[in-house]
Amino acid sequence: MKRLKKKITAFLLCVVLTLACAIAGAGDVHAEGETLTYIGNYRGVYNYGTAEAVKSNESNFWYCFNINGTETLFRLANPDGRYRLQNMLKKGYTYQFTATDGVVTSATEINTPIGAMQGRAVVGTPGVRTVKNFLATALMPVGTTLYVFGGGWNWQDSGGGGYSRTIGICNDWVVFFNDHYRNYTYKNMDATQSYYPFGGFNQFFFAGLDCSGYVGWTLYNTFETQTGNNTYAMHSTATARTLAAKGWGTYTAPMDETVFLRPGDVVSMNGHVWISLGTCPDGSVLIAHSTPSPSRAGLPGGGVQVSALGMDTGCQAYQLADYYMRNFNPYWYSVYQTMLYYPSDYLVTVGKFSWDVSSGTGLSDPEGITQMYAQDALNLLLSGR
Repeated sequence: MKRLKKKITAFLLCVVLTLACAIAGAGDVHAEGETLTYIGNYRGVYNYGTAEAVKSNESNFWYCFNINGTETLFRLANPDGRYRLQNMLKKGYTYQFTATDGVVTSATEINTPIGAMQGRAVVGTPGVRTVKNFLATALMPVGTTLYVFGGGWNWQDSGGGGYSRTIGICNDWVVFFNDHYRNYTYKNMDATQSYYPFGGFNQFFFAGLDCSGYVGWTLYNTFETQTGNNTYAMHSTATARTLAAKGWGTYTAPMDETVFLRPGDVVSMNGHVWISLGTCPDGSVLIAHSTPSPSRAGLPGGGVQVSALGMDTGCQAYQLADYYMRNFNPYWYSVYQTMLYYPSDYLVTVGKFSWDVSSGTGLSDPEGITQMYAQDALNLLLSGR
């Protein structure tokens, strides 16, 4: 009997040690306080999609890394409360990282995939504060950046993140687009199969842009020349009013379906924000935004795109939008149709921000693009190709 008890005790001790090693790091037994270095593929928050994985329980989160084929759990150090590591680690990417007593303290991305991007029809110049450059910049992510709710915001979804404070098109957007656009669904009822944030944080903050992240990135690349300065991303409904409060222009609300939108106007709706590329002679409006939209396969995907506000596909804005998406974004166009929205859905009970191009506090307009119809504005933007 004593021999049996010893065998059971030894077995239980072995189980406990094995579990402890898996949690502490890839099966390594090390002395207390010892710092070890690992290479692993980051797999996200352990038990994501369950009641345990909500932000209010963040101090108890385990984070999963695949190390040599073994799923291994770690804590993440968060000494300043800013979620530095959470905002750096990207699900599916490989890192060399260090951990002390099973707590990750630093990480460096390695073996980064490079996304091959189709040629850009229009390219903006960071820091050139003109309406023309603002619109050229707005067109850069079109057709190559998918819609991710919270994309451009930080991991904890409390404000603009590093990806809306980056100069130029982010490689991660292109990689994610190339890997997913054919069968992309931005939201799934199964949280473990969804790119939609769950529990108050967003594991795919790096993969694309939502509407406010897109406008924030466009503003950032128009006003700034270096990555990492203060964010321009703000809640969509308040964007137009906030830009006017900065002294950069005027805010008009409410609006109706007869409003004449100028190139460069920023329009806030309840839960959405978009950029006007101008009004057409027939009253239809050409716009740029990041939004969910159905794919040709019926999947809810979408992303940064040029669309139209009008009554039918015969309107001038739709013809311009379809021309632009078909000719300059062929990969996108092979999956997503050009979207048409009724003016009553986009121009009622909303607020419009228009740049004061004469004050010198926001953007200037030396080309006079704000006075152009949409087609003339688009032709001007394309003239530098």
